[in-house]
Amino acid sequence: MSHARGEFTIVADGHYRLSFQTLGLQFDVKRLRWDRGELMGLLSVACDFAGPATVDGILSLGTFNLTSVSARSGRARELATRAKAPEVDFSSMLEEVCQRTIAVEERGRPILMLRNVVPLSASAADQVTIAGLPILRQHPTILFGDGGTGKSTLALFVAGELERRGISTLYLDWELNEYDHRQQLEKLFGPDMPDVKYRRCERALTIEGEAIAEQVTQCGIEYVVCDSVAFACDGPPESAEVAQRYFRALRQLRVGSLNLAHITKGEQGDKRPFGSTFWFNGCRACWYAERAEASPDDDQINVGLFHRKNNLGKVQPSIGFEISFGDRIEVRPANVADNDQLAIKLPASQRLYHALRRGPKTLAALSDDIGSSVETLERTIRRRKDTYTRVEGPDGITRIALIEKRRSA
Repeated sequence: MSHARGEFTIVADGHYRLSFQTLGLQFDVKRLRWDRGELMGLLSVACDFAGPATVDGILSLGTFNLTSVSARSGRARELATRAKAPEVDFSSMLEEVCQRTIAVEERGRPILMLRNVVPLSASAADQVTIAGLPILRQHPTILFGDGGTGKSTLALFVAGELERRGISTLYLDWELNEYDHRQQLEKLFGPDMPDVKYRRCERALTIEGEAIAEQVTQCGIEYVVCDSVAFACDGPPESAEVAQRYFRALRQLRVGSLNLAHITKGEQGDKRPFGSTFWFNGCRACWYAERAEASPDDDQINVGLFHRKNNLGKVQPSIGFEISFGDRIEVRPANVADNDQLAIKLPASQRLYHALRRGPKTLAALSDDIGSSVETLERTIRRRKDTYTRVEGPDGITRIALIEKRRSA
């Protein structure tokens, strides 16, 4: 045998293949990552000629430094020994694999003329609203909060509602198992439950991502839920590189996603998810979940979702849910402002609006109710002349009112 130029193909984002059909050899490189200027990956070499001892057709499988010349020569000698084919020029083949993979990785994607890009269909591009929660069909969203805030219940509820609307959804689970989620799904939707797809995941998304991407394509999946980020990443969440690799693996799926994350301990814990700032930077939308305290024997929890980021539009108003547990699980929309514990998380402008829904009030009374200074409230009122007005009550005292409520003064 002798070396001949192979057929190089891009299998998926970060997965490259070099095939030598006449020699019965195939080199696959995947799970690529740059680390201190070195390109690391998983190298798999398959062969289908007689002689070598293989495992399911794989001659060699292991991590590989594509930018190291010494690693190439060492792996070439190992391959020649295992293949029992000293006449095969593995050194030249590995050189071709490395050079062509590095070239594609460094070159990146081609330049496009944006006006020539064919837009997505309206059904695929639009966001979907589930019980007041906007779901981005094509981009990653993070929902973060402390344990016990109902994140998984809400995520499964969203998955079921998406299925009911004809949007095929896959629940990727790193925490529980199929029996737990099947039981929860029936409690949420009854025996005639929607066809939510489920996959139990044991390893990091960077490892399982390619297989999941194939299943997404094969099954026509249009949206995924990842529960949860801390268990799905391939290292400490505090690492910027870990967050970057997670989002790269997520892009392989080519669908929108809802990613559940945990809270950072401290005063600013409700602002960004736990870990590197790249978790917040990498998602296109971010929601914080907080649960109001309840008695231990209460079978209902009240949860507020607070919008922390939206790259594709304005930040949305906060959303509330009442979740009742029992033989059935009921998820009902609720007004965050109606719960004293959750209302304090609302921006002052939203608290002002909700305070005035019950009728006009003086600035002093509003300041006491909302916890904002009179000066701050004055600025908000002057800025929103289309929403707020001043009315004089029967006692001659001027009050602030909502424009649609001014007749109640």
